[in-house]
Amino acid sequence: MTDVINDLAAEAAAAFDGGVAYTYAAQDALTARILVVEEGGLAFPRGNDIGGPDDVSAGTWSGILEGAGFEPGMYSWWNAIPCGLDRQPTADDKARGRKYLTRVIALHPDLEVVLAIGTVAHQVVDAAGPRARVLKTRSPMRANAARREEIRAMFERARLDAYPVGLHRDE
Repeated sequence: MTDVINDLAAEAAAAFDGGVAYTYAAQDALTARILVVEEGGLAFPRGNDIGGPDDVSAGTWSGILEGAGFEPGMYSWWNAIPCGLDRQPTADDKARGRKYLTRVIALHPDLEVVLAIGTVAHQVVDAAGPRARVLKTRSPMRANAARREEIRAMFERARLDAYPVGLHRDE
């Protein structure tokens, strides 16, 4: 399933002027109950791998994910603007991002929660209108330590909504 996500990412990058494909670390799309949607776009213009804990900001993300009880297989990761851009995202970029996000959501039949990170992600997720519960938070890349604790708490809420006590990721 990761190949399908990576192929979709490469297709998306080709559809955006100035786009650089990201490497996705989408995991277990067939069984993941949480989809984390980060802003993407100008925030990551060099095409770094932003698949959650594998990115160049590993300490920030891994602290949030581990602190919230996220384990591999519980979540997949996507960007609202699914490639790095050398400019600010436009309304057209967001509309195209929504189309790709809709396709990614369809790859997750067990999806319970979509966690939108940052303003652009909020807008694109709202436009996609997933049937799953939507939770929104700010980006930890633009937050101080106290705000990161609030963000970690939102990730924990997403985990508890998707995996209630007694329900494990394999069920």
